[in-house]
Amino acid sequence: MKTEQVGHTPGPWRYRRTYSNGEEVGCAVMPMGYDLSTSNLDENEANARLIAAAPELLAACQSLMRAEGMQRGDRDGCTMGEISQAIDAARAAIAKALGHE
Repeated sequence: MKTEQVGHTPGPWRYRRTYSNGEEVGCAVMPMGYDLSTSNLDENEANARLIAAAPELLAACQSLMRAEGMQRGDRDGCTMGEISQAIDAARAAIAKALGHE
């Protein structure tokens, strides 16, 4: 029997700094209204995968935006090979975020 994978918590998400004795000691990223005490482990794992994939997702999106510029005729756009690499990077980042590496 195939089990269905639980997805990440839908957005919007927020960034929050954490303080101790008036000094910043860290930060947290979490969905708006998220209650850790009522969350489940599978959803927390999916959230962690999404956060871990964020750098690759950002880089892939930036590459795709450069490729889109080339399509409009901008001289600083990508070559066709770079467009293919950007698409492959986007696919890999999405797979990482979904836990399908």
